[in-house]
Amino acid sequence: MDKNSTIPVLQKLRFSVIQKVLCYAIPDTVSQVFIIIILFAAIEGNASFSRNQLFAMFVILVILRHIIKRRFDVFVVNLIEDKIFNIRSKTMDAVRKTSFIKYEQIGIEQIYTVLTNDLKAISDISQSISLTTRMLSITVGLLIYFFILSQAGFTASLIVIIVIASSSLYTHSREMKAIQDVREQEKKLFESFDNLLLGFKQLRLNAAKNDAFFQQCIKPCASQLRENKQKSNYFFIWMYTLSYGITIFLITTGALLIPLLKNIPHTEALKILSLVIYIPVCDLMYGLMNLTLANVSMERFRILGETLQEITSEEDFSDQMSGLNKMEFKELHFKNIHFQYDIEDNHAFSVGPLSLKIYAGEILFIIGGNGSGKSTLLKLMTGLYPIHSGQILLNGTSVLSHQFRHIFSPVFQDFYLFDRLYGLKDINESHLNYLLKSMHLQDQVKFKDRQFSSLDLSTGQRKRLALIISIMDNKPIFLFDEWAAEQDPYFRKYYYETLLPELKIQGKTIIAITHDDNYFHIADRMLEMKYGQIVEY
Repeated sequence: MDKNSTIPVLQKLRFSVIQKVLCYAIPDTVSQVFIIIILFAAIEGNASFSRNQLFAMFVILVILRHIIKRRFDVFVVNLIEDKIFNIRSKTMDAVRKTSFIKYEQIGIEQIYTVLTNDLKAISDISQSISLTTRMLSITVGLLIYFFILSQAGFTASLIVIIVIASSSLYTHSREMKAIQDVREQEKKLFESFDNLLLGFKQLRLNAAKNDAFFQQCIKPCASQLRENKQKSNYFFIWMYTLSYGITIFLITTGALLIPLLKNIPHTEALKILSLVIYIPVCDLMYGLMNLTLANVSMERFRILGETLQEITSEEDFSDQMSGLNKMEFKELHFKNIHFQYDIEDNHAFSVGPLSLKIYAGEILFIIGGNGSGKSTLLKLMTGLYPIHSGQILLNGTSVLSHQFRHIFSPVFQDFYLFDRLYGLKDINESHLNYLLKSMHLQDQVKFKDRQFSSLDLSTGQRKRLALIISIMDNKPIFLFDEWAAEQDPYFRKYYYETLLPELKIQGKTIIAITHDDNYFHIADRMLEMKYGQIVEY
């Protein structure tokens, strides 16, 4: 898509679609012009037609134009909404398929801004395109009629339109830059909102920190966004005021000067002024300004889509549905794998090279201090991060990072609770209810109509529900990241001494990040992470 295009949405319209647009636009314009001609004929008292005939023709044309306008608007709205649906679907599809490390690099704020504010601007574009297309067609039709009626009036009107268009083009680049600045500032404001919500407890406990955060982060971001919005709106106001002011000036000047011209009959002068008033210059400018706003959003969608496409093209989710996921899991071997956050920075944190074998039916505990590389190791083990060197073998078969993710069912520390068991076709509700009862959640949560009745739970309860969902996924390997940290002594004991051994008996592999040294004896093996390396504990 051309970055300099004014209306990217229209660029991909096929010739057949353009033909349909013209098939609606031309009759709409012709009917509008003939309505004006009939009105002029009625004012002049045209002897060719009686007033009843003129009235009948007027009614027929008004009805015809109403039908054409309605069908035209429906056609354009459906056409543009189909295009928007494809853009929205492709973007969301690209987001869900992007690599996790790229997702972290892009940042949730940028994605959220594009999928909310920009998506809304694009969603509003269909009416603007419909209005602008009709107004443009009517303007052309009226100018043609104007040329037939009065070449001098046509020339004056054309000059006005050229002046307005030139002014619009002159300010277009600055207008686009102002709108881009608004979107970037909105992204920063979303970041500050995230800080406010995620750090709410710390801020609430420290009045000085709370006030400083508000004064130094929230207010400056909001203030800058206000200034950017005001600046972008100034361009819209300027263009609309210019088009409106020049039109009024032309009408007033014509009303004052035309009577002084002896060679122009009174009725002809009235026609000229009426046509000047009727040319929808202001409506046309309003529609074009809305399309400019949507153009910025379309460009941001394009950039996000291209960024995501760069890294989703190498991954095909169908690989997960190949013969690999039908194999019985026996062993996962990480052989001399290495990962570095910034491969261009020799001092960036790295994990490895390290080797690790994970066997079916074992309980593996991983310990390590903060910053030791545990979280990075988990992302490598689950295929969320790609390895930069080394080899991964699943049951002796070499695989890529995205080809073995399906064997894991994790509960990360920053887990997210979905209200449904997505991906499960046949749900054993009796087993699910048993797990809810085992976790003492049967009174708080019900599973009805294939979804959970409530997610309004305490931190410990939410983590127990996340564990239930993980178990229901029934994958070969369970990965639990500090699961027992928010649990009371009863559930901590139940987790280590009852649940994990039961899963092991079922042939499941359990990988658990833990610091509960009272339960280290439960593990078959223990590993310790130190400075990005694995050592036997």
